[in-house]
Amino acid sequence: MTPLVNKLVTRKQCNDAGGGFVAGFFFGADIDPFYASDSRFNHAEVFYSFVADPDSVLSCPHSVSEVKHVVPVTFIHEFQHMISYNQHVLLKGTDPEVLWLNEGFSHYAEELGGRSYLPTDSVTFTRFVIGDLYNAYQYLDSTGNHFLLPTAGIGSLAERGAAWLFVRYLVDQQRADTSFAAGAAVTRPMEFTTSTGADNVAATTGVPFEQTVTNWAIANYVSDLPGFTAPSQLKYTSWSFRTAYASLHTQYPSDFIKQFPLTPGVSAGSATNVTGTLRAGSGVFRLVVQLASGPGFTLRFGTSSGGPLSATPVPRLSVIKIK
Repeated sequence: MTPLVNKLVTRKQCNDAGGGFVAGFFFGADIDPFYASDSRFNHAEVFYSFVADPDSVLSCPHSVSEVKHVVPVTFIHEFQHMISYNQHVLLKGTDPEVLWLNEGFSHYAEELGGRSYLPTDSVTFTRFVIGDLYNAYQYLDSTGNHFLLPTAGIGSLAERGAAWLFVRYLVDQQRADTSFAAGAAVTRPMEFTTSTGADNVAATTGVPFEQTVTNWAIANYVSDLPGFTAPSQLKYTSWSFRTAYASLHTQYPSDFIKQFPLTPGVSAGSATNVTGTLRAGSGVFRLVVQLASGPGFTLRFGTSSGGPLSATPVPRLSVIKIK
């Protein structure tokens, strides 16, 4: 536990809109034999944590109780990163797991830590999962503004929310039952492999990544949509997110403004006109209302100038009938 972690962000960054702080980290070089003679590293399995600073001497103010609540969640998050680096880099001799999937696993690990307290201690469970639910809310509230597959930086909170949702969906789809062992049977082989990112997911599911990510995107809206029975491949089995977010909205309306964050724009079929940027792994939702006896219409999927989209990024238009 070191004040150097606190100092990774400034007071100004803490107070800026959308600002935050670093609770802790793991550094791969600490356990990598390649750096054995480098005195800059600790050559041990080390997790670095922030310290209590209620008077904001170092950076953001942090009470002792906050540190006690946050450190266990951060530790389990970073422990996954340590395991992943050891497996991919040191044992398999390949590249580290890519950012988005690595973060997805770590946020999923947070959830597993929380679930270990159920069914008797829902308060501690909530401490472990509230961050993931908050991040996922930020993503679902504006999916078109965020990547699932970022290629730069450490990933925004919304992008981490997307990664957690994706891993959660992947485990729900692939596990044989709801037990911890069944979930581990999905995730552990994904750690003990030379594959990374989309290739790792494809090897696990046996289907092309683009199909899995498409099903995941649709599941985010229809999994527990009232009045609609989603097919099994479009469902989460571990969460009823509409129920969860409705409860959070009641308890914390300033943080969870909507009862459910994913609220597509609505238009008649012939009046549908959506423009914007498609971000890797993510997408934009639109609810098209069409009377059963209404005239047909044509959807054109192309550039803002009316031309065809490039096939290189593999853009997709997915349509599902919900009524």
